[in-house]
Amino acid sequence: GYTPSKAISFSSNGTKLYNSQFISLRDKKRFNDIVELAKYFDSLPYNNMIGFDFVRFGEYAGLENVDDFVREMNIPLPKGWHKYTKTQKMYWMGRKVRGYKNSYKRRWNLWKAHRTAEYIYQVRKAANLKKPIWVFTLGWDHGTQHGQDPYMFMDAGVLSDNVMLYEATPAMFQTMAKSWKRY
Repeated sequence: GYTPSKAISFSSNGTKLYNSQFISLRDKKRFNDIVELAKYFDSLPYNNMIGFDFVRFGEYAGLENVDDFVREMNIPLPKGWHKYTKTQKMYWMGRKVRGYKNSYKRRWNLWKAHRTAEYIYQVRKAANLKKPIWVFTLGWDHGTQHGQDPYMFMDAGVLSDNVMLYEATPAMFQTMAKSWKRY
């Protein structure tokens, strides 16, 4: 019953928008459900912490947030932007954030990380949580591709950020350990 996040795929058959496996952070029902569940966990006397996992964007998901992103990050817009449909805006944005190292992608990842941390903060406030919070962060590139940032999580009131390293080979693990130490 939740609203899926919009994502984009690129293939030899063209570019396509689709409903991703992620739930839109704009979905009020999901937010309210998480708040109610967090309140319940907070009320349990034998529960010492509350954990959040999978509150994040996918790498090319979250395009339904295009209007907020371009406004909040002062993104230069093409001529006629005000005439674009929501779908046209999502296609435009999906193409702009494609790839790994470009200025749009860096700004998109930063914006997603801020929005994700803000979401956790808003849940914490709405549920009036008294117990500490922990989260999972993807191990690759400090979770940035999926809208995660450990420092922003700390600002949101997260006590423990647990890095997911479970799919790493021994060589990858060593590389990630060095990367996290530098971070």
